[in-house]
Amino acid sequence: MLGGRRTRRARPLTVTCWHVHASSAAEPLRAAAAFSASQPVHAAASCARAVRPAAARAPGTVLSGFPEARFQLTLPKTLVDGRFELAQDLSDSEGQKVEDEADGARDAKISDAVVGQYSLGGDQTQGVLVLSGMYGRFKNTDEARAGMLKGAAEADGVTVAVGPKDFTQDGSPTVSCQVLSQERLGATMTYPMCAWTDGNTGATVAQMTAETATQDPSDVKLEFYARLTLQIRSETVKPIN
Repeated sequence: MLGGRRTRRARPLTVTCWHVHASSAAEPLRAAAAFSASQPVHAAASCARAVRPAAARAPGTVLSGFPEARFQLTLPKTLVDGRFELAQDLSDSEGQKVEDEADGARDAKISDAVVGQYSLGGDQTQGVLVLSGMYGRFKNTDEARAGMLKGAAEADGVTVAVGPKDFTQDGSPTVSCQVLSQERLGATMTYPMCAWTDGNTGATVAQMTAETATQDPSDVKLEFYARLTLQIRSETVKPIN
């Protein structure tokens, strides 16, 4: 039941982000396999920082100031019109860590968290996509979204190659995207990370392919990945039964 967790002292919302670990210094083009079972996803940083109480109640919210719980975040078997296949559902293990970190946050009432690794065409050496998020009821969604990307950029070995940019589309929540570079075992990888937060769901999406792993950060088309993130949101956010 939403909001039914044990009472704790209110604190800022924090959520775990996940980052790439290169599989081999000699094979940078195979960096897209970094999320594979042989190189597990690791908690790298706090995703959201200092989410403060809303100054005023937004239209459509309940008396507590939180939106009504109407939608949940899911992990379909495939994403992006079937291009990416679910390789690992880490919700029971890593998702629980996300819930534990967010427990007691003053601007979030967490119902559940999901973490999933997807492979391009079932082959993680060709491309990977990681979705990490949660659902429940959230306030101050702009700050939460910005905090997700800020936390990701503060992970060890990660640098911001292209700073966050906001993308808007009528009828959809704002999506923010940035380009990150990460070094490990002598390999440097470049990948975009996007985030959205609405009243019921929030998630980060990181994607890499064998072709884009060594791409010049300035060549990454963030607008494309923002549209892709909205498509992923449309495929993963479902009404609560």
